[in-house]
Amino acid sequence: MFTALMLMQSAPARAARGPGVDFMIPGVSLEEVDFTAGSRVAYLVISRTYGVDDSSLVELAVLDFSAEGIELEILSAPYSGRGEESVRIRLSLAPHFQKVKSPGEFYSCLRELRIQEGTGPFREPTREEIGDFDLDRLFLKQSRESKPTELAPRIMTTPAGSYTCRGYNFFFSDSSRVSMGGLEAVRREEESSLLWLCDSIPFWGLVKSEVKRTSHTSVGSPSPRRVSRPKVTLTDSILLSWESRKKRQSIDGE
Repeated sequence: MFTALMLMQSAPARAARGPGVDFMIPGVSLEEVDFTAGSRVAYLVISRTYGVDDSSLVELAVLDFSAEGIELEILSAPYSGRGEESVRIRLSLAPHFQKVKSPGEFYSCLRELRIQEGTGPFREPTREEIGDFDLDRLFLKQSRESKPTELAPRIMTTPAGSYTCRGYNFFFSDSSRVSMGGLEAVRREEESSLLWLCDSIPFWGLVKSEVKRTSHTSVGSPSPRRVSRPKVTLTDSILLSWESRKKRQSIDGE
């Protein structure tokens, strides 16, 4: 149900490392994300797993940002435009939320969370829905180390226009031990992110991204044996439209 925030994790941000905790993508702290009131971005997100495509529209907007706090709105909907299947989420956060350094601190800043399914009214989520949201995943594991490679600038064309972009390639991996039928196994996850960024785009500056996630499990020693079919997920994010206080560009040319 919380598809929007999960997909946002594949929408990487500005390639700079700040003092705060990494927020959703490697190398970018929560303090560095631009939450200017009136900003909005919309992306087409295409996810491919085992050869099956799933396309979604994801929008993020700042409804209000002041000394009193911030109100964010996140929309996730099928790209086909069927409004009854959309989910809209509104989060009201304390003004110091950009200083948090853990999921626990983030929860302490959360004043209100409401959801809207289709054209229904906004309501409070159930305890089960809050668990499904898994807000902890907004913060990257500190054990993961990204290895950025800067690429030559390129002009990237999207439905929102053409932009001269900086390119970055991030790679990180993570291994953990798991038990499988009494045998000790190792689960390995790898992620490679190709990012194209432009400073004029709100929030993260993201114009396009390609993310490849691979996971597999192996067991046995001294020569580990792979016991699971590798799971490969490819996710593309493409800028559809954006707005800021001074500028606006969209797929209809406004």
